[in-house]
Amino acid sequence: MNKTTFNSTIISRIIIFSCIIIHFMFFSDFKLFTWTFTHWDASYYLGIAQYWYPTLLHPNWAFLPLFPCVLRIIFLITHSLFLTEIFGLLINSCTFILSSYVLYQLTKSLNKDTKNNALIAIFFPTTVFCSLIYTESLFLLFYLLTFLFFLHEKYEKSLLSSFLASLTRANGILLSPLYLYAKKPIKTRTLMAFIPFLPFLLFNLYGYYLTGLFPITEISRMTFWPDNHPTTMHDKIHHTLYSLYIIFAKIFLFAFVEPPNNLYIILVHLYLFIFTTLTFVSPLRSIRKIHLKNVLTFSFKTSEDAVLTYNISLLYFSSILYLVYGNPYSLIRYLLPSTLIVMAAQKPLKRKLFTLLLTIEIIFLGLLTIIYLDGQIFIG
Repeated sequence: MNKTTFNSTIISRIIIFSCIIIHFMFFSDFKLFTWTFTHWDASYYLGIAQYWYPTLLHPNWAFLPLFPCVLRIIFLITHSLFLTEIFGLLINSCTFILSSYVLYQLTKSLNKDTKNNALIAIFFPTTVFCSLIYTESLFLLFYLLTFLFFLHEKYEKSLLSSFLASLTRANGILLSPLYLYAKKPIKTRTLMAFIPFLPFLLFNLYGYYLTGLFPITEISRMTFWPDNHPTTMHDKIHHTLYSLYIIFAKIFLFAFVEPPNNLYIILVHLYLFIFTTLTFVSPLRSIRKIHLKNVLTFSFKTSEDAVLTYNISLLYFSSILYLVYGNPYSLIRYLLPSTLIVMAAQKPLKRKLFTLLLTIEIIFLGLLTIIYLDGQIFIG
């Protein structure tokens, strides 16, 4: 990593922690620290760290164990939720710095001009979750390592990284088809593709052992978050249209029809509109490089083409999946890893556009930190 990229990574984390300090100085009480950092999914990770997984159906089973294991080790040593949260914040920020280094190396392999692309990635607003008590930072590191090692044909290391990514988050299983593009015999490629499925399978077998339910992760998600898991075709279409409305239309409704009293609501929807649009549009600059024949025959000439094509395909496929099943407020967060790789492979932006985009990113990086800590509006 060059000096500019490293310094920018540190600055991005300073912005986040400065906003945390500002929040406690002007908007909250430091006595509420252990409450402030338990918003949304963070509460489940900390719950697993304290109590592990129960022997009955519970929301904790929706979350895979690697990151909660790290927190649990800290909790068992310190016996303090406060210290567990502090260590969680620091560990994730340090892991993000490592992720930035890996992304820089990946960017050099995909694109000779690394500087601007790396900066756009580092300050992308959803990287705020990489310094909160979420799985984003750990998953991003293993995800990027998976592709960096794959690019250099170090398949054993790539498989280990994908295994750990899948042990961190369920969408790590989407890395499985990547290995069908490896430069190996078809039987070997097929076996390699099975590796990222293993953590999900093993965890659900463990859940079956404790609860008698299988697959426990999906049962838990459908039970406790039914609104995000429609079952009928009618409900799936309705959920997709609702998600598109939340992301792309509601900000205009606020502007011209019914402005809300809460400024946070406007800012969250402006953030969704700007950065979801950016995420969907960015791959279009490289989509001409995709050859359907190579995709279908698993026969890219270079690993660089395979990595770029796979991430563009994964980004669009994942976005459709989350529009149908997920929470629209979480869409850009879930798409972060593939978004960063696709951005890394683009031609550099013109100076004025780069400066404008970077400025907007920095503003929203700080705003999302405060909005998350306030806890009134769901952004996680």
